[in-house]
Amino acid sequence: MKSYKYFKFTLMEDDSKLDNVTFEISPLHGDCDLLISRNKSNMFPTKIFNDKISQRIGSLVDHIEYTR
Repeated sequence: MKSYKYFKFTLMEDDSKLDNVTFEISPLHGDCDLLISRNKSNMFPTKIFNDKISQRIGSLVDHIEYTR
């Protein structure tokens, strides 16, 4: 059975000097996926409905980066 864990990350207005944000996932075993949604109406992204999804397969470290 699949188990999902969701996390929320918020940038505050005073964070306007940030140029990029990187999310990284380091799997301990198996093939995990990193999915991101910036849309408030899609707070729980899926492999079909997301803004960004990690591209690596297997047990490799993966990341997603947003750049301003």
